Amino acid sequence: MNASALDPDLLVRSGYASLDAGNPAAAEAACRRALAARPDHPGALALLGFVQLSQGRYGESIPVFDRLCLLDPA
Repeated sequence: MNASALDPDLLVRSGYASLDAGNPAAAEAACRRALAARPDHPGALALLGFVQLSQGRYGESIPVFDRLCLLDPA
């Protein structure tokens, strides 16, 4: 595995591309890998919340967005 595969920023960009392409499962997998590398990555948390919302998983998205707001109130 190359280093870029573990770069949270690249994983988040890949996740957004997957979500835009209609593949929320791949987007969520990218988020989870990014969060494994950097648990407080705001972009990964935001994308994970968006993925969950896009699938109607509202209850799961609430703690994700709460955590994001604590990390990055802006």
